[in-house]
Amino acid sequence: MQNRSFRAALIYLVVGLLWTIITNWLINELLPGKHSLLWFTIRSLTFVILSTIGVYFVFKVHYRYYHSAERKYEQLFQNYPQPMWIYDIDTYRFLKVNKAAIDTYGYNASEFAKLRLLDLFPGSEAGIVQEKIESIKHKEFTDGIITRHLRKDGSSFFVRLTSFRTTFEGRMARLVTVADISVQMEAEIKMATLLNSSDDLIWLLNRSGKLVTWSHSFNQKYQDITGNTFGANPEPNLFDLPKNETVVRWQDYFLRAMQGEHIKVEETAGQKNTETYEVIIEPIAHADYGTLGVGFFARDITLRKQNETDILEKITRLKEISWVQSHELRRPLANILGLVDLIRITPSERTEDLQQIISQLEKSSEELDQVVRLIVEKSSLAGGA
Repeated sequence: MQNRSFRAALIYLVVGLLWTIITNWLINELLPGKHSLLWFTIRSLTFVILSTIGVYFVFKVHYRYYHSAERKYEQLFQNYPQPMWIYDIDTYRFLKVNKAAIDTYGYNASEFAKLRLLDLFPGSEAGIVQEKIESIKHKEFTDGIITRHLRKDGSSFFVRLTSFRTTFEGRMARLVTVADISVQMEAEIKMATLLNSSDDLIWLLNRSGKLVTWSHSFNQKYQDITGNTFGANPEPNLFDLPKNETVVRWQDYFLRAMQGEHIKVEETAGQKNTETYEVIIEPIAHADYGTLGVGFFARDITLRKQNETDILEKITRLKEISWVQSHELRRPLANILGLVDLIRITPSERTEDLQQIISQLEKSSEELDQVVRLIVEKSSLAGGA
């Protein structure tokens, strides 16, 4: 626009200079004498009249163009499907609102004119919101401000605000576009509630491997292990981590899941790798858009693994007890039973034979006592494992 104005002024200057030089020369050469003053006057009047006509038509064309652009802007502003408004950055007064804003918030145009921007925010948030508004007051463009707004009936909904710096009717102002993200926020709240309702570690990666959401328990475990927390630092990407055996293994899990594989593994964690987790790795798929990312669900099974180990040890000891009972215990017991039968059939006058049998009986009894003690010992160990 500035270049066009400069060119127009330059053309006008050149034409004016040429007109003056050429007409001066013609009058002096062709009409000398006492009538030259009259012709100079006619020349000047002619230039003024022609300039006026030219300026009239130029302004007429530009006015039509400007008026047409203004009407198109007005139609675009009023018919834009999302709420829009222009507010004074000093007074926070609404200078202009569109139809979508009137329909969404329930105020008519005259009611909006009496409101200030802060009237749309819950009272408990007004102070924080005002600080944020002041911080963007002179910024050319801002996007991504998420907050709550109030309708005329008192109901609230979540919005995302985009604003531009502008001038309106001589005032410094901002043009604001409002996107209703209540459905999205409700979904995120439900997701957060679901994620944090369990002690399991849950985290989701998008298709490029970047961490996009996680549970509090995962954040806490990540902080315990690494000393870092999410939010304070940019969310990590699995493929940006320094290469080592563990990272390569997890990258393989991710790539396999992105191909549609469902994976279940056991991994150790903790500062000394003393904790065991059962990890389920699932592709997050959409019927129309394919695999969008990968979900990781880890459950602490350290206690369960310890219990399984204890149970295996008990089973091993019980098997040993069973073997002792079926082999070691039967031998001295069979000997005792056989010796008792010999005592019954041996005549009483054969004292020497009886003494020998009694000696063998005592030996077998001692063996039986040792086996019983061994069984008691192993039973005690099996019961206390």
